[in-house]
Amino acid sequence: MARLDVACSLVFVAALAAGCAGDDGGGDGGPPLACDSLTLCTYAEVTTYHTTLAEPAGGAIVDGQYRLAWVESEHADDDGRLESLMALEIRGGTFRESGNSTGYLGTITTSGTDLTMHSTERCVLSVDDGSTEASWTYGYTATANQLRLRDTVTTSSSSWHVVRVYQRMASPDELCELESGAPSSPGDSAVCWASNCFCAYAVNTELAESSCPF
Repeated sequence: MARLDVACSLVFVAALAAGCAGDDGGGDGGPPLACDSLTLCTYAEVTTYHTTLAEPAGGAIVDGQYRLAWVESEHADDDGRLESLMALEIRGGTFRESGNSTGYLGTITTSGTDLTMHSTERCVLSVDDGSTEASWTYGYTATANQLRLRDTVTTSSSSWHVVRVYQRMASPDELCELESGAPSSPGDSAVCWASNCFCAYAVNTELAESSCPF
């Protein structure tokens, strides 16, 4: 699938702190995660694919910066449904989630094949907006470059599972490297469908409100 030329086709802002251009995507060490560690704001979306889901297998979670690449669902009516592109940074048992004007900061724990995210702070763009307490538990599978989070969707009449597939990035520049169209089978499907689409991110610095016209 061809890449979209983001710089020409989207309103694009990249803000990197000095010395971060060579970031290998995270890893051990470095300062604690904060609201301004990794901020993404975009109208881009990823595609959901109807497919058979593998059971969660657990595994060691590699610290780094991840991007939601696609979603899998066992529910046929979900096929083709769009979800917002999200960024996720994991470091030393903590996480920073971002994708629109709000996001979360907190801790990650695992038990067997379950992963629990417990938010402690709410972030508005890159700014701490105060304490918040919420937890989400997923079945998970972790490999060197991928994190799969299995969630349950429940309605008044039924329930089913979906898996959000996060790919580990070599560089935060990949956040706004979008596809020209979604592939026909599960794969990197981050696409800007809206005519007024934009994609902006910041690493270890504040993302200005003017870069996020939500």
